[in-house]
Amino acid sequence: MIESFKKFISHHSLFTTENKLLLAVSGGVDSMVMADLFLKSGYNFAVAHCNFKLRGKDSDADETFVKQWCEVNNIACYTTSFQTKIYAEENHLSIQMAARDLRYEYFNHLCQKFEFDFIVTAHQADDFAETIILKLLRNYGNAALQGVLPADGNRVRPMLFATKNDILEYAKQHQIKWRDDVSNFTDAYQRNKIRLHVLPVLKEINPSFSTNLVQQADFIYGDEKIINHYIETVSKQILSLKDKSAIISITSLKNTLSPLTVLYHLISPYGFRMVQTEALFNTLGHSETKKFYSEKYSLTKSRNEIIIHPKADNEPVYFEISECGIYEYNGRTITVSFEELKTDALKEISENADSLQAWFDSSEVSFPIVIRNKKDGDRFQPMGMKSNKKLSDFFIDLKYSSAEKEHQWVMESNEKIFWIVGKRISEPARVHSASKKILKIQVDEK
Repeated sequence: MIESFKKFISHHSLFTTENKLLLAVSGGVDSMVMADLFLKSGYNFAVAHCNFKLRGKDSDADETFVKQWCEVNNIACYTTSFQTKIYAEENHLSIQMAARDLRYEYFNHLCQKFEFDFIVTAHQADDFAETIILKLLRNYGNAALQGVLPADGNRVRPMLFATKNDILEYAKQHQIKWRDDVSNFTDAYQRNKIRLHVLPVLKEINPSFSTNLVQQADFIYGDEKIINHYIETVSKQILSLKDKSAIISITSLKNTLSPLTVLYHLISPYGFRMVQTEALFNTLGHSETKKFYSEKYSLTKSRNEIIIHPKADNEPVYFEISECGIYEYNGRTITVSFEELKTDALKEISENADSLQAWFDSSEVSFPIVIRNKKDGDRFQPMGMKSNKKLSDFFIDLKYSSAEKEHQWVMESNEKIFWIVGKRISEPARVHSASKKILKIQVDEK
């Protein structure tokens, strides 16, 4: 494996022995094998470990384990800890996104302070495949095929040549110790479902599925460079900048080689996703004005132009969901699906362990579902309570700031609020033993 490791680094020109490298090491098998390969290859590196305080004593044991490995091997080790759940709640993020933001902020801090050239992570070929599948499910367009780049700015991923099985085999052969994160073996997250159920089926059909995707990535990156060159040329002809707005000529757009693809590449830098691009493209033949929103921008389509401008702070939130599916809005992915109620899952569903994932009795929640921000006079019946409560009082209980109140999403059906997204579902909409059909809604940060 060590020769394949060095070959992959050389082929992609990731770094040299002269570079100063910071390895992100969790204590799991992927990162421990990576650390061993670096140790045996003579690279100049140090180790960074983040304790996210999500698994109690297990998280602390992971930190101790990584520190001991570094001490035995005389490797500099930097560690920190975070109150990840609190950070996620305060910033309205999923746990995964909160952990990602925290760790890279810490890694970048170390790079600046100690002059590391690159942050090195242990993403491997199966991670690459999982990412592509996830992005395809979320309608990322061509970006889905990019998966996880071997090099992305100061972040490098030298383990993409190997699958999880390759890594496990190497670890066993070389008696490398590691620690398992039990959360990786549950179905609590979409990525875990793909890892545990989807990817094994694909690899049963083609054992080289993951590594083939990595190998094909070189061609995909080459195609992307060609596309970007064409887009850059075309954008000069059909897109103009005025003050803080971008203006696209619809007539000129229609004369390009592939108008839908060009439109996606022009508006995606402003945070608009493939689903929105398709919806916008379908309106180009009509004269009526249409509006679309991303996290930071508003897009207005008139008869002849598409105008993109920064969103005002008080831009209203409003989005309708008419059926089950995957939607993109304001920088978030909303997944809506029906599920059968399983008796052994009722406790988990009732507790709503993931605050951005919730289940509802479909007899109480029907389409269209409206996502919006608060309105004066809003009331709802929080789960566990027998009467309605003013939404303003509920926000006071949460100790919300004015900005947090304005940015909080609510979902309503039949003009009744059934979910304060990420915070509380309504009592009438909760799932109970008599529920015949349940609706699952999951909101993921970008």
